[in-house]
Amino acid sequence: MSDNRPEMNANETEEGHAEIAEDVMPLRNIGAGDGIYQGEDLYPGEPQLRRNRLVGGRVVFYQNRDAICIHVACICAGIGWTTLMHPLHHAGVLMQLGFEPFPGEIVQMGLLGPRHLLPGAQHLIGYIHQSDGFFALYRGLTAKIAINITTYVMDTTMSMLGLETRNFGPTTGSSVRDMSRCMLVRGCRLTLKLILTQPLTVVFTRQIAQFIGCESVYQTLGQTIIKIFREEGIAAFYAGFVPRLIGKMGFMAITTIASTLFYQYGPNYYPIQALHELVVGISSSYVLHPLTVVGTCMDVQGSPLAAAMPSQMAHYEHWTKCFADIYENSGFYHRGGILFCRTMPVKKLDA
Repeated sequence: MSDNRPEMNANETEEGHAEIAEDVMPLRNIGAGDGIYQGEDLYPGEPQLRRNRLVGGRVVFYQNRDAICIHVACICAGIGWTTLMHPLHHAGVLMQLGFEPFPGEIVQMGLLGPRHLLPGAQHLIGYIHQSDGFFALYRGLTAKIAINITTYVMDTTMSMLGLETRNFGPTTGSSVRDMSRCMLVRGCRLTLKLILTQPLTVVFTRQIAQFIGCESVYQTLGQTIIKIFREEGIAAFYAGFVPRLIGKMGFMAITTIASTLFYQYGPNYYPIQALHELVVGISSSYVLHPLTVVGTCMDVQGSPLAAAMPSQMAHYEHWTKCFADIYENSGFYHRGGILFCRTMPVKKLDA
């Protein structure tokens, strides 16, 4: 009687696959002489069976290698997207620092009355390109990529350690206990990530802020970190930590609670659910954006840059004073929150 087991290639030995095999599962014949073999815990057509390789009647798992490839692909895709969008991030940081190289044009906007129409991000990007060249648009790119890679590695590590969160939905349950646990885990993850990425954010902000005074104080990532540490100490890296943490925690709390309540009492219709998440996310981000502005302003405090000089920005000893000054005096508490079609009341610009 002929053996139904598939023949092994001379080059395909079990010893040759021992290094890459995570687990080996014995197979049983599920066909009448058709040579089809299946693991005890697998079923025909199951994706897990198709994803692994049949070698000598045994399934060799390649999950570890596949996972590494997926992580590398995600990191590469993130680097590409960050590089593509960096000019917009560059313009947004300059807006948050209050840099307005062009005067606003006064326009009538119906019931809103006269308002200053400020140049959008596309005009600021063109101005940077015209002033310092194409590569000036990519100041701080290395720090931004380092931030994203650090965040991705932290998310992956915490998921492996069991500190992973879930997205609430109609079938996942939305009890107070589940929501509280989810917010606690997300809060811990946000805090840990911000502790690690805040120094890189300071480097990112200061390298971009050099454009305001046409300076070249901060060059590479390593040189910037060493220079800030030697001249200002470790406290300079965390001047804007608290407002950023409050902003991120507030955004997380609002979106989590809103999603939980909506899935509990709202209609079970996907388009409406997706629209709800989009509206809540954008609204929460806009409302809490002043805390991001405060964090960006505090990142340059104490630096020798022109962006931190009294002619450009007042000196703040604490982030609460910066927050109060932005709200009470300047009125630009949402600057950088909208990159295009930017308008401000005339009285706020003239104040």
